[in-house]
Amino acid sequence: MARSNIRVLALDLDGTLTNDEKIVTPRTRAALDAAAAQGVTIVLASGRPTAGILPLAKELGLSVRQVQRLMKSHYGMTFRQMQMENKLELVCRMLEEKENSLEQIAERAGFSSADYLGYCFKQKYGIPPGKYRRKEEDSVSWQKY
Repeated sequence: MARSNIRVLALDLDGTLTNDEKIVTPRTRAALDAAAAQGVTIVLASGRPTAGILPLAKELGLSVRQVQRLMKSHYGMTFRQMQMENKLELVCRMLEEKENSLEQIAERAGFSSADYLGYCFKQKYGIPPGKYRRKEEDSVSWQKY
C-alpha cells in the first residue's frame, strides 16, 4: 500500500470517532490502525475536558499529552484556545447580523452566560460585544454616504 501524504488525522469524538453508543467500532478501529501503520498521527480533538478524553485515548493507545503537544505545535494554540477563537468569530458574525440578543448569542455560541461571553469578548477584542455591535452599525450608516 502506498504511503499517504496525510500526516495528522484529527478526529472529533462524539459521532465521528464513536458511534451513538459512544463506542469505537471494530471497523473504525481497523481504519485507525491502518492509518497509523502508514505513519499517520491520530489526534483526538474535543471540547471535553482532558479527563473526558482519557478513556478513548487509552483505548486507542494515544497519549493525551502527545495530542496536546501536536495540536499546539501544528496550530500554535491549544484546542481550547482554538475553540474559543472559533466561538468568538461566530459571535462577531451574529453581532453583525443584529438579529439576536446577547443572551441568545451566548447560548447559540456555547457560552455559559452572556456575562462570560462579554468577559471573553473584551479579553480578545478590547471592547464589549454591545460596543462592537454599535461600531458595526455606525460603520454601515457611514458607508451609505
